[in-house]
Amino acid sequence: MTASKTGKVFLLIDNAPCHPNAQDLERKDGKFKAMFLPPNATSLIQPMDQRLIHALKQRYKKELI
Repeated sequence: MTASKTGKVFLLIDNAPCHPNAQDLERKDGKFKAMFLPPNATSLIQPMDQRLIHALKQRYKKELI
């Protein structure tokens, strides 16, 4: 958001350890509401990632062996 726009932001974040916690995000600016996805839920929400990861693993195993 730019400084001239108003509104609220809902941020849905996966639970990667590199992300700041929700309380820190919300404290910095009252316009943010942050919520984390439950652990291991990303594959349910982004099934394409799973296909790509599976294909990559198969290719890696084939090249390795």
